[in-house]
Amino acid sequence: MVIKSKKDMSILYDTICPKCGAKLTIHEQGAVGMAGCYEREDANCPVCNTIVGSKRTDGVLIAELKSK
Repeated sequence: MVIKSKKDMSILYDTICPKCGAKLTIHEQGAVGMAGCYEREDANCPVCNTIVGSKRTDGVLIAELKSK
């Protein structure tokens, strides 16, 4: 996935990975609100690949590492 710029993403929330303890920020990218195009998207920890967030959206969720 290519992130063009931080302004293309909206911050949903901060969280901590339950498996490795990494501090993460969950972003949503590419959501346009198009009716009927929603799917369940997961955000995975970039350190251990554990699912740390899930949302029904027409964009994608990205977990960004803040600190380990």
